[in-house]
Amino acid sequence: KIYKKFVKIHLRILLMNRLELIAKTRKKLSSGDYSIGSWMQISYFISKVLKILARGDQAYIVALILRFSIKENNGKRKDSCFFLKRSNKPTILALDSKRYRGDLNALKETGEFRILYISQGWYGSIMQAFYDDSDTIVEIITAKKGSKIHHRHIQSLKFIEKVLKYLFLMVNVDCITTVNYRYRDDYDWVISFIKRGIPYVLLYREGMLDPHGRGYFDTVYRTRKFGKFPGQLIIVTNNIMKEAFLESGYCNESQIVVGGSLRMDNLLSRINKQYNRPVSLNPPRRKRFVIFYFPYSVSWFGKKGNHEESDYDYNYAFKVWKGRKLLFKDLHEAILTLAHIMPEVDFIIKPKPEMMQGGSWKYYEEVINNSEFNVNKMNNYIIDSQIDVSDLIINSDVVCAFQSSVVVESAIAGKNIILPLFNNYCETELFKNDFLWSKELSNFDFAETKDDFIELVKKYLKNQTIISDEIMDKRKIIFEKFFNSLNPVAKEIYSNSIKQVIMQARNMRMY
Repeated sequence: KIYKKFVKIHLRILLMNRLELIAKTRKKLSSGDYSIGSWMQISYFISKVLKILARGDQAYIVALILRFSIKENNGKRKDSCFFLKRSNKPTILALDSKRYRGDLNALKETGEFRILYISQGWYGSIMQAFYDDSDTIVEIITAKKGSKIHHRHIQSLKFIEKVLKYLFLMVNVDCITTVNYRYRDDYDWVISFIKRGIPYVLLYREGMLDPHGRGYFDTVYRTRKFGKFPGQLIIVTNNIMKEAFLESGYCNESQIVVGGSLRMDNLLSRINKQYNRPVSLNPPRRKRFVIFYFPYSVSWFGKKGNHEESDYDYNYAFKVWKGRKLLFKDLHEAILTLAHIMPEVDFIIKPKPEMMQGGSWKYYEEVINNSEFNVNKMNNYIIDSQIDVSDLIINSDVVCAFQSSVVVESAIAGKNIILPLFNNYCETELFKNDFLWSKELSNFDFAETKDDFIELVKKYLKNQTIISDEIMDKRKIIFEKFFNSLNPVAKEIYSNSIKQVIMQARNMRMY
């Protein structure tokens, strides 16, 4: 017992030294003293430590690390890992915090909850101590008793149960959330929280589906493999997604609510405020062109492999469109050209952080480096993955996007939207069957060549164009289709739904 206590004390000292090193590294990283690679090395080290501790059954040390990996969303103040165990408000712990895209801030703004969050990288590292890299969440869910993967699942749950026992001594949690049901690293943690009586709400953010297209079919087909929803409630953005979940059998009618999108409330409020404000009071600013970056490797352009069902009606999707890299290259060369000839305009490239790696991003860098323009000398060519999407849309003049929710957001904000449909993409089956806007092109602008794109952008940047009432009415219909309501009511729906789930769980624990 003395030896074990001695080891634990020294492990704590080692841990605190490492946490101090991490804090110093973060400070140096923010000041530019360390590279991103240095921070990735430290993250890699931490994940290895967590894996080793999990294999050594050091539940208390793991719980301590996780406790200081959890931060509180403090709204406009800086988020912090230092907070009281309990709160006078219900506490939500958001798992996989990097994927919420403003939804946690919106929940915080309701004033109804304390919002805590943790990155998947922390608790996901522990799963590596129990599972092989090739083990999938579907295999874990469907594993038969006595199988190797089922044994690994049981061992994982036992360890997590020990970790949560200690973690709950340090922090109080009334509800957990995730944004998806398909991530292996979330699954065992979700199950373990539920076993301890903590309700689970899935805040499902995806919903850009054509109810008669491949995306809807694939969603239903894929979701069927996941069995039954283990939690209490799923909140989706629209009725299309609700029907897909119900058709798959993943949940029943009482387990799902259509709530729209949390982050849309602020956008709608800002749009209404802007439209009701006299034009003369709007502050002057530099004109902006914004492209919401998309990789050339997205499945909209086809994908490798084949479908398991022999009667699958969308086999064209497994043939990669040969023109995708040329479209990508032409598009970014056109933007570079525009940034060169229009220095009075800011050209902003907005990728998601996770898009800034892999083959497509390397190719993007090649396109830039091989162009005739020196980007380093172009102050108006800006790459920013962290900038707020709503701010970007509100303060833009021309928006370029492809198949994304930002098209709908920009549309309802009355922006000029240009879809880059170069190199005969409109003639492909991928466009005709899978492109969400193929039947809505009259509500946007589109360019079929690089030169057309340049001329359209120049036209809209030089001349202020107001979208007609007729087109805006059609855009409003599209917005309601995908985001449920033109009124900022999502926060109220989400807040009331989550509070009801928490109260039901509390009442069950009382009996």
